[in-house]
This record gives sequence, C-alpha cells and structure tokens, in this order.
Amino acid sequence: MKLPELAAAAQRLRTPPRPSNFRTTACLATYPWLLATARDLGSDPWAWFCRVAVMTYGWMPRVLRLDLQHARAAAQALHAAREATPATMRQLDIAPIASSVRSVVGASKMLHFVNPQVYPIWDSRIEAMRLGGAAGMAHMGIADHYWRYCDDVHRLRGEAGFRDFHAQMQAALDARLRREGLPAYAITEVRAIELAASELSADHDEG
Repeated sequence: MKLPELAAAAQRLRTPPRPSNFRTTACLATYPWLLATARDLGSDPWAWFCRVAVMTYGWMPRVLRLDLQHARAAAQALHAAREATPATMRQLDIAPIASSVRSVVGASKMLHFVNPQVYPIWDSRIEAMRLGGAAGMAHMGIADHYWRYCDDVHRLRGEAGFRDFHAQMQAALDARLRREGLPAYAITEVRAIELAASELSADHDEG
C-alpha cells in the first residue's frame, strides 16, 4: 500500500453510494459504540471475550462460531492485546483468538476493537487490494499475512505526509457522518489507513 493511493479514498468516503449501502452505514454508525463497549471489561474475562466476539460478528457476513477448546487462552490473549504497542504487537500470539472464532479475519476485528491504536481490521478485500490480486481462504487463514499487513499499516504512519492524510480522512468521515445524520467521532491513525483501504477495496469480494 502507498500513501498517495490511499489518499484518494477521502473523496470516496465523503459521498454515500447510491443506492445506499446499509451495511456500510451500520458499520460507520456502530463503530464508536463497539469501541466503548469493548473497553468495558466487567468482572468476567470470558463474558467480556464473548461480548466482543458477538459484536464483532455483527460486522461480518458469517455467523459466530466458537471453539471452546481455545476459550481460556483466547480470552487471555485478547486481554493482553489491550496493552500492546506497535513495537510489541507481534509478541502477542493471536492463534488462540483465531482458533476460538475460527477466523484470522474475525480475530483482527476483535483486536482492533480492544486496541484501535495498534491493530488494524483485515479482510480479503483489503488484502486483495494490497496484493493486487485475489486473496483466497487459505491465504486469509495464515496469521503471518495479517502481521505483514500490520507492518504495512505502521510503516505508513511514519511516512512524510501522513499527518495530512489522517486529517483528510477525519474530515471526510466527518462529512460522511453529517450527511448520514450521525454524530461525529475521532478515528485513530490505524483506523484512518484501514478505512481508506476498505473504501478503495469495495469492489472486491469480502471473505
């Protein structure tokens, strides 16, 4: 991914598609609520994990499947992800989370909701756009491919012109939310990149 290419997403984000894409609108509307809910740990780590998983799969075309064999390790890993930084993110073993929900893509979204400053959302449309070709189920099931995407995202954060890019994406999102009649909210640098990639990859099939 290259920053000048991603910058083209700002104008696309400003204007809602016609006919309306109600799924996209739902994602934009519920995003800040998901982050706020994911921050509320409660007193039961497993209940918190389940709550985040159920919310996450409201954003996905597939139903939630839970493999309870990995439940305890998955809840512990997701909890640990809250304290990760870009420098330490790869120290997290996401395998228990991915194994529990049967999806690396699903794990990426759960990770983003609990730590949106570090972990970007990943799906097959974004990966196809990033690689310049289709990303099949086998490819999307390999955690290292997600880590390479994470590295790409954080590399972009350090490029010249990124601050302007982030501001443009925030302004574009604000304009889109106003047009939809939704309240504005701030997005992290990681979310700005992922949102731009998602906008530009909209013509690909999601897996």
